[in-house]
This record gives sequence, structure tokens and C-alpha cells, in this order.
Amino acid sequence: YAIEGTVNGAGSALDWLQSRSGGSDIVAGLQTWLDARDEPPLFLNGLSGLGTPYMIPAFEPRFVGAGDLAARAVAVVESIVFLLQVNVEEMERLRPPAARIRAGGGLSRYDGLCRRLADLSGKPVLRAATPETTGLGLSRLLAGADGIETASAAADRMGDWFEPEEGPRLASRYRRWREAMEEALHG
Repeated sequence: YAIEGTVNGAGSALDWLQSRSGGSDIVAGLQTWLDARDEPPLFLNGLSGLGTPYMIPAFEPRFVGAGDLAARAVAVVESIVFLLQVNVEEMERLRPPAARIRAGGGLSRYDGLCRRLADLSGKPVLRAATPETTGLGLSRLLAGADGIETASAAADRMGDWFEPEEGPRLASRYRRWREAMEEALHG
């Protein structure tokens, strides 16, 4: 059995910001911006609605605080990490804590996202060598390859690990983000 949490609009949040950037290329600068920014604004990411644990189909995305494009891009990435952390906390209320987190998908290619998730969750994060792990598993199934577990083990060996470090600034921003989210949801 599995417990699933959803973060709606994760990848589309960067597309949303890109469409409002006046032509600047967010993707080109994001890796550097994630390494350089300490205090971005907060972003309440409601694109495509709020997934678990909120389950609100319509929620207007908004920034709390000001910042240039680089700071806002970092805030969008942090909002994804914060939504993931909310899901981790909810899951841990139902099951024993996980020993680690596996990150896959296109956004996992950003070291800053994986590093923040490890720091905030206090768990090592493994980024799969192939970001599109769902596609890899599906292609192995369709090809008749044995051992989905073998594919998983291979991803463990070849992926990048991000060990948690203390991040009091990130933890503080997460607390402020939770408060801002509660205020936005309940007025």
C-alpha cells in the first residue's frame, strides 16, 4: 500500500512566472539563483489548485513580500519544497517516518530544490539519475524487462544524494509560509 501526496502546478509555476517575466529566461538563471538567494519573498502556489492536504480546486497564487525576478523564481521553487514538506509531515502522522526521499521529475534536476528538501525535511534526498523515472519504469515494463526493483536499485546507485544540513533561515521561511497559507485559507 502507498500513501500519496500531490503538489499541483509544480512545474507550471515556473512557466507561470516565466510568462510574467517580460521575456527574461528563468530556466537559464535558476540554478545560480537558487545558490545565491538567502531571503526571497514567499510564494503561495495555488496554480492548478492546492493539492494535499488542502484539496482546494481554486486558489489564487500570490507573492508575500517583494523581490526581483531572481528572488521570485527562488520563492516559486521554495513553495514547491514547502508543499512537499507539508505532505511529508501529513504522511508521518499516518505512518512511521521515511528514512529518505526520492526525487524525480523535471524539477528534480535543480540542486537547490533537492538541497532545500533535504534540509527542511531532515532526510537524505536521492535524485534519480534519470529525472523521468516514471517514463523509465514504463518503458522497462513495455519492453518486457524484468526487475522494476532492479531499475530502482540502479537509480539509487547512480543518482545524486543530498544530505540534510541545518537551515534555520529556510525553516523560518517555512514557518512564515505556513502562517501566510493559513491566513490566506482562513482569513
